[in-house]
Amino acid sequence: MDFIKNALRNAAEDYAHEMGVPRAVFNHIFPLDDENGNEYDPPTPPNEMHIPDSQQQHYGPTVYGQDGEEKQPLHYRLSQATGKRKAVLVGCNYPGTTASLEGCVNDVFNIKRFLIEHFGYEERNIRVLTDSESSHGEIGEALPTRSNIVGYIRWLVEDAEPDDSLFFHFSGHGRQVTLLSFFWFGCRSSIVISSNQKDLDGDEYDGMDESICPTDYETAGVLVDDELHDILVKPLPEGAGLTALFDSCHSGSVLDLPWTYETSGAIKEPDDLQGEAEDEAVAIDAHQKRFKWSPADVISLSGCRDSQTSADAQFGGLPSGALSYAFIRAFAKFPQMTYAQLLKTILNELRGKFDQKPQLSSSHPIDMDMLFVQ
Repeated sequence: MDFIKNALRNAAEDYAHEMGVPRAVFNHIFPLDDENGNEYDPPTPPNEMHIPDSQQQHYGPTVYGQDGEEKQPLHYRLSQATGKRKAVLVGCNYPGTTASLEGCVNDVFNIKRFLIEHFGYEERNIRVLTDSESSHGEIGEALPTRSNIVGYIRWLVEDAEPDDSLFFHFSGHGRQVTLLSFFWFGCRSSIVISSNQKDLDGDEYDGMDESICPTDYETAGVLVDDELHDILVKPLPEGAGLTALFDSCHSGSVLDLPWTYETSGAIKEPDDLQGEAEDEAVAIDAHQKRFKWSPADVISLSGCRDSQTSADAQFGGLPSGALSYAFIRAFAKFPQMTYAQLLKTILNELRGKFDQKPQLSSSHPIDMDMLFVQ
């Protein structure tokens, strides 16, 4: 019924707009000071802010080709963010369940307005999935069921080209997939009692896969990191840009990207694949499989480490996720930042309020003094 009411309301607003009545506009950008009016200093600028290079970059261990020459089969190209922009935003409040949250639907509409106003996304190229209304009465075009999330992700990446800017945002429960999970109340974590899945492809250091919970996860199941990587990262061509924002628990490596950074620098890098192969093609395939290789430019920002939980909190009197809130405030204060500055600013927003540490993961090694583009 909510979706029918929303459709009728939208039709009424369209008619009123045609008759010269302005649309209701909600403020989705938070005030830039804290509750006491205090500000903190801008993040220290790097000695040199690097512009993303448009050339193909090679990295990683070498293999020997049939001609005896050393080669680096792993490569990528950075997106120049000059192509089309598309976004899929997913907010799950799980209404009417013991796992209910309050701020996730608000998150996606905050992020939607931010993408339009700050990065120039067009509203017609943004898809929003929610299972309830926001505090302002907004609602998505479809429910965030497991099937719908997969389908909308396929829409997001299906026509991706070099230098495109794609954005995926999930706000809701996250969980680590183990043989036995348990209740976690008051945070964006797992509420499912048990699971028969454990590290589906053997790629996790802790033996557990990370996942996100669609609104129907109790019947349809979760979306694990291996599957998210397969449908969101693998289809992307060289030079296509994807930024993913996960405001959920246990989300540090939820896209299975091989490099992870915190404010102190790299905290996880893939191990070199040892040994030479007689057949160059076999060696390259082994490298690419081991490294979860992608020629695209993929960045994932998560609200916390795999072992941490992510808070559902109140900001400006309205419920919101901590990472979504901090991400928007960071760019509202400092419109242009390097990756290092972005992480530092998000951490400053969270410090003293939440016991969680944001992480940045990527499909390739990152120069943290490089300008963040979207």
